[in-house]
Amino acid sequence: GVPEFLVFPTPYSAHEERTIARVREVSQGKLWPRALGYHQTGTFPTGAYKDLADTGLLGLTIPQKYGGKELSPLAFTAAMLELGQGDPSVANTTNMHFVVNWFLRELANAKQKAYFFPKVVNHGELFAACTSEAEVRWDDPAGTVLTTTIKRLNDTEYVINGKKWRTSMAHTASHYCVAAVLEGYATKEGLVIAMVPSNTPGITIHEDWPGPMMWSTDSCSIEFANCIIPATHVIGKPGELPESGLFVLFSLGYSALYLGIGLSGFLAFVREYGSRELDTIIGSMALELNRALTVLSEAVFAWEETDKEPISLATAHAKAYCPKVAHKILQQINNIVGKEKDPYHRLLVDAEAAWHMPPSPELVQARIGKALRLDEAPTFLGFRSSSIS
Repeated sequence: GVPEFLVFPTPYSAHEERTIARVREVSQGKLWPRALGYHQTGTFPTGAYKDLADTGLLGLTIPQKYGGKELSPLAFTAAMLELGQGDPSVANTTNMHFVVNWFLRELANAKQKAYFFPKVVNHGELFAACTSEAEVRWDDPAGTVLTTTIKRLNDTEYVINGKKWRTSMAHTASHYCVAAVLEGYATKEGLVIAMVPSNTPGITIHEDWPGPMMWSTDSCSIEFANCIIPATHVIGKPGELPESGLFVLFSLGYSALYLGIGLSGFLAFVREYGSRELDTIIGSMALELNRALTVLSEAVFAWEETDKEPISLATAHAKAYCPKVAHKILQQINNIVGKEKDPYHRLLVDAEAAWHMPPSPELVQARIGKALRLDEAPTFLGFRSSSIS
């Protein structure tokens, strides 16, 4: 078991407690035993997604009305902490899937929800987040965010053009959740989301993101050339995307799963190598993990704040700090047990993927630094930037 010192301090409902316990059971009993094999072969973990589908866990963020689990952001973060301890690649890709379903939960109309949610709950379909673009920053001060465009053709159809990169589950997802700018806009105010069926004519998948950092995630670039979709697949109104909570929820899940990677390696290390000679090192690691859990919980509780800026800064803190702690601890462990000894080496490679996931920890840290420079000091520092001389 996990020491109480390293348990995520979140209050859940009885339903959420049962769901998180089920996630833990599947993560440790099904995902963990097979993760190394998927990692070594670079095979997409189809069996892992079937396990999640068969237990109803692909619907963590889908409302109970549609057969999902409808977890709160608090309970969702705890669930991602558990998934990260089972199979980091599966946790990374399902985080994207869960965030897409959260977006639909928040902004889709009743007919759209009734159409998309049963695909997940009843048929085990996966939705891929298709938002990132090469050389494009979401925090561009000019407000220009994407080059992918969407244009209304008529009352029933839209057309999409553009290229996305680092899209996980590229060959496996049934739909791509594509972020695009509506014709006539050039800034964030024109952002919309379209659910594009993966078999839509005009889609080309480019397998151009190889390497050990993204084992088993099927991450590729996807090009959309005059892809026509039904108007009913365009979700929400222009400009609603940034206010949907999508980016905050992604960051919470991301922070939790990477912290889970570090926690998984730490607990395995203690079980296998724990000794009096290593007590000081193990204690130091435990303190860092405990601090990271605190940072993560602070970010989750900030979800309820009405001022969007503190939420952004709190989640930025967690997104920068949790992967860094996990990576540091796994590096220490690998230095002790020897290089390329699994599962510790596999977990270290998975932890290093955090530096390749947009926005990178360096960009997130720059976001915090900018807040200090502009006298917008995040409350977790405990002082105002004007006090710095």
